[in-house]
Amino acid sequence: MTTGGEQISARVAEIRTEATDIRSYQLVGANGERLPAFTAGAHIDVFLKSGLVRQYSLVNDPDGDGDYLIAVKRDATGRGGSRELHDTVRRDDVLMISAPRNTFEIADHAPAHIFIAGGIGITPVLSMIRTLARRGATWRLHYCVHDEVGAAFLPMLRQDKYARHSTIHVSGGDPARRLDVEGLTTRAEASGAHLYFCGPPGLMARVNEACADWPAGRLHTESFGAGQQTENQPFDIEIADTGQLIAVSPQDTILDAMRRAGLEVPFLCRQGVCGTCIVDVVDGVPLHRDTVLFDHERTTKIVTCCSWSAGGRLKLAL
Repeated sequence: MTTGGEQISARVAEIRTEATDIRSYQLVGANGERLPAFTAGAHIDVFLKSGLVRQYSLVNDPDGDGDYLIAVKRDATGRGGSRELHDTVRRDDVLMISAPRNTFEIADHAPAHIFIAGGIGITPVLSMIRTLARRGATWRLHYCVHDEVGAAFLPMLRQDKYARHSTIHVSGGDPARRLDVEGLTTRAEASGAHLYFCGPPGLMARVNEACADWPAGRLHTESFGAGQQTENQPFDIEIADTGQLIAVSPQDTILDAMRRAGLEVPFLCRQGVCGTCIVDVVDGVPLHRDTVLFDHERTTKIVTCCSWSAGGRLKLAL
């Protein structure tokens, strides 16, 4: 599978442990050349030797030295991409990557920017707050974690230029200590700020529910891409026209489950990059893992080869 465009050779210049099970990989041009420019919020495809293709956000400042920094959380229950990177890739290895793409851009016209990030969902946000801090823009970050040992990039966020705009919410598994999403989003809507959010299914569902009445143009979301997935939970899909119920197991994709049930759904890439298998969402909250849909489409459409449910049944129209 290819995603269009020429693949780029990149050398792994440095590998660092950023938190429990999270490593960062600094990528430079394999022959010393600068890697292609990117904008805040962008991601790249990483083509692994096993044949897997995974998407990772670029963490570093776009106004940098022509290198890339990605962060990867090792998921022991995932489909193997993060394990392959953690277990087999070493310093000075060469990886094949794509040019950067961006489906999670900063809204330059916004009067203020509010970010909600959960766990490894901090990764696409970091290049954005680096850019906004450099511009002197108005922004605020709420970073939600279970504990500090699993929170990536805390040393950066504790630097003064970021710390005065950031709040780290450490829940310890106690719901009473979680971020007050409803209160935050109510205040943000009244202020005219734009809201950006990325994180695990539960957090995404809470933010989506709290922002149900927001103008679509002020909401910007990035769910875990294929390279950043958390463990899938089983759920059901309902076909709107017929009422047919189809169970989707953690080992399935929505696409596979529908086709096994006898439904004809077209597909090509199976990686969430071509858009062939998009269907409409009538009810439920999708967990998007594609690089195709625009922000305004993410409440009403889903890419069935890679995306999931943020919690509970999805009602789909074919």
